[in-house]
Amino acid sequence: MNASHVAAGVDVLSGEQRALCVTMAAWLRAQRHVASLGIVFTAVALLGLTAVASTGRLVTTCGLALTAVVLLGLAERVLALRLDFDARLFDALADGRLPTFTALDAALSGLGLRPAGPLRALPDRIKGTQRLLRLHWLMTLLQLLGLAGALLLLVT
Repeated sequence: MNASHVAAGVDVLSGEQRALCVTMAAWLRAQRHVASLGIVFTAVALLGLTAVASTGRLVTTCGLALTAVVLLGLAERVLALRLDFDARLFDALADGRLPTFTALDAALSGLGLRPAGPLRALPDRIKGTQRLLRLHWLMTLLQLLGLAGALLLLVT
């Protein structure tokens, strides 16, 4: 969208756009269960690291795998925070607390969360959030694989 679109009122959300925002926010809230798994995987890895450290053999393949799970857990937490923030923004767009994309972008820029630039359309915003969602799922899956690998290393 450009300045002429905003001036012409194209920036105001339609009923269909509000429905997309509500649906996207609901989808992001539903994925919180995946985020809960990330917390559990990180906690299990930290417990495993404590156990491995007590044996004096922290620098082992198992210890390295558990360390990787914890580091992935940090990335997972950052992504979960960002997705929760996006869910709240989509809710605010849907219910009119943020009446326009211009208002949203101005607020984000004012807080230093987004550089000033051209106005993004709703499909671009949704695609960006979906990309973050897939990345979050990937981090959680890699955590699971890391824990499974560490467990296999312990039992062999």
